[in-house]
Amino acid sequence: MFRSFFEPMPKVVAHRGDSAHFPENTLHAFESAYAMGVDVIETDVHLSKDGEVVIWHDPTLDRNTNGSGMIEEHTLAELKKLDAGYTFTKDGGKTFPFRGQGVQLCTLREALRACPAQRFNVDLKSKGEAIVDAFIEVVKEEHATRRVVGASFHLTNLRMLRTFSWKSSIC
Repeated sequence: MFRSFFEPMPKVVAHRGDSAHFPENTLHAFESAYAMGVDVIETDVHLSKDGEVVIWHDPTLDRNTNGSGMIEEHTLAELKKLDAGYTFTKDGGKTFPFRGQGVQLCTLREALRACPAQRFNVDLKSKGEAIVDAFIEVVKEEHATRRVVGASFHLTNLRMLRTFSWKSSIC
């Protein structure tokens, strides 16, 4: 499929998927971006309380769901019960077309499986060895090392990712 993440060189990146038409960082947004033929989907991940790599931008649930609190304080089962389309609107809050429509938070594994030929730029928002290890495990298990690049604002995460990438040539 890809010789490396950068071959062919990406030109079009969908920030949080097709977030203009679907709730950001959801399978709906990713599948739409994938169908449009974008080169890369940029997304973000946190580690759930039970160690799952969950796709979500904010550290909390408050802005885009009917839930509240930190992602890392909830299990995946608890997160799956929330409405990830709850606040999405394209008309300034007059309507909420995805509210109550079953849009859920998803895992990195689910996104990689839903878009099997898609490259992902994944920002590890949680900090520490646990998120890096879980991220690497998912990418390896899904045979996605050539189509996923890991990023982070946390220098310690980057150091761990780079150490791994030198050992196994993950992008």
